[in-house]
Amino acid sequence: MKINHLGIATNGIDEALKFWQGALGLENVHTETVEDQKVRVAMLPIGDTRIELLEATSEDSPIAKFLEKRGGG
Repeated sequence: MKINHLGIATNGIDEALKFWQGALGLENVHTETVEDQKVRVAMLPIGDTRIELLEATSEDSPIAKFLEKRGGG
């Protein structure tokens, strides 16, 4: 079995990237805004797996609702 990616919801990608890049030495290989999902995504590979940091771009996005209900992580 292989894990393709792990999604981590965050209130701020820029702050989260400081941790993932600084503390763990990972490289952000791609950042994009996905308008139809109302989310900004940063991708950091670890071997064959990716960490995907997700930040809401709108208060009514699924990520914003998740963060409101459960917090980041």
